[in-house]
Amino acid sequence: MNKRFLFITANSNETEALLRDQDFFDFEVRRSSIASDNAFYNVGKFGAYDVVHFELVSQGSINPSAAILAISDAIKAWHPDAVILVGIAFGKDNEDMPEPRQHIGDVLISTMVADYLSGKIKDNKHEPDGLKPPSGPQLVSTFKHYCTSWEHVIKGRQAKVEMGLILSGDIVVDDEDFKKVLFSYHPRAIGGEMEGRGAYSACARESIEEWIIVKAICDWGMSKSKNKQENQIIAAESAVSLLKHIFSKPEAFDKLPVRQRPHNNTGNDTMKKQGVEGKYTFNIKNMRDINAN
Repeated sequence: MNKRFLFITANSNETEALLRDQDFFDFEVRRSSIASDNAFYNVGKFGAYDVVHFELVSQGSINPSAAILAISDAIKAWHPDAVILVGIAFGKDNEDMPEPRQHIGDVLISTMVADYLSGKIKDNKHEPDGLKPPSGPQLVSTFKHYCTSWEHVIKGRQAKVEMGLILSGDIVVDDEDFKKVLFSYHPRAIGGEMEGRGAYSACARESIEEWIIVKAICDWGMSKSKNKQENQIIAAESAVSLLKHIFSKPEAFDKLPVRQRPHNNTGNDTMKKQGVEGKYTFNIKNMRDINAN
């Protein structure tokens, strides 16, 4: 039985970076048979592996069309063996700092995710007590091994990979003071994003242990409007480049457990026995229009 992965993006720049190389990701656009599931899925081969991808209608975790419910529906529909959040994040160390250790386009990979919004207010002070669940051990091990041989140059500089604790919450962080408070609560964190805690919750509910965040730095949690579009494209392409490097290796996920699937859901090369509805002609513009509606 083929290994099957669920990829999730949360904006058009992330999606376009993932779908642009149709020689590497040979897919068809399909719908699931779940009545509550409104997503359009890109289903096919990403390198050596079966992949189902969709873009969230809403960023974050808790809105009805955001990560928790949408990813839960996708898991029920497609029964993946692992779940990967792909795209962009904010970094910890501003590039303008003396000798910064992070740069735009460097890829952050979760070993854990911290829900920074959960907690209590005591003596006029926020005391965070959100969960810090670990990412899937097989995914963490595989990414740690193969990222050392990844090559991706951004403006003359080799992009780097950093693995560690990633912050997650339904707030667009665009304030220097708030960012400082976040990292004072979580000094070991390497960056942050908005969908990770929802992905973990959906995976936990559906008994999926193997999940991970793979997102590259597009800003520093402040002054987001500065070169926003350019930096998001750079970051999204960097994260996808790392995925392509790893997913081109047929042996990369040999030890990833295969979850049991329904009898009529055996996962052939294009997963056409999935019980899906419809088939669509694809191009980047059409996909942007679909996801905007």
